[in-house]
Amino acid sequence: MGMSTHVIGLKPVDDHWKKMYEVYKACDTAGISPPEEVRRFFDGIYFKHIEVKGIEVELDKAAGVTKYNNENCSGFEIEVAKIPPNVKIIRFYNSW
Repeated sequence: MGMSTHVIGLKPVDDHWKKMYEVYKACDTAGISPPEEVRRFFDGIYFKHIEVKGIEVELDKAAGVTKYNNENCSGFEIEVAKIPPNVKIIRFYNSW
């Protein structure tokens, strides 16, 4: 089994996100499928995986993230000045 490491940014939740989340939560509680607009807003992710801490933002080379490797380790380097200004949290995670 392989492992990969990822870097994403999280921007703070706004009022529109909170309203969409309430609709999603109400539909989940009622056992019904949420409206298409709500599913698209959360990009089809399952209710239990919606990130309440913030809205995920893809970080890539344009956002100052590059892979780092040397003989002893591998990871990422982040050029802080290039991170989008609305990103307040950076998350590093591993997935299998």
